[in-house]
Amino acid sequence: MRLNTYIDHLMQARVHIDSPIVEKVAGELSMQNLRAIYFLGHHPNSIQRELADNLGVSVSNTSVMVDALVKKRLVERHRCDENRRVVRISLTKEGQKIYNLMLEHHLRLCEQILKPLTLEEQETLLKIFSKAVGLHG
Repeated sequence: MRLNTYIDHLMQARVHIDSPIVEKVAGELSMQNLRAIYFLGHHPNSIQRELADNLGVSVSNTSVMVDALVKKRLVERHRCDENRRVVRISLTKEGQKIYNLMLEHHLRLCEQILKPLTLEEQETLLKIFSKAVGLHG
């Protein structure tokens, strides 16, 4: 299946692009930690359930991970004033620096993928991806 081959190449390119990130962030962060930071960068003030759903892990596993990220001063928890049971998670300044680095590398990957294509081909590719992942609209 050719699509599988293309996806494999994209994933390999992503790992290649992400490896400098892993090297620059103290080596103490797992890929799951980096995924959590990336999600929280895109979705500030998320609740733990949203993070767990995005990562595909249980809320209890996410709680342990968030505890570790709080200890590393990369994320912080905030209780909601309206409902004290609701706890929101956001990046600290240090966490935001890591997110910005990741975002820069991901944008570079997108540029590498789109660079050899004409503008028309880029638009077509983006429409196809949007349709394939259900982001119609």
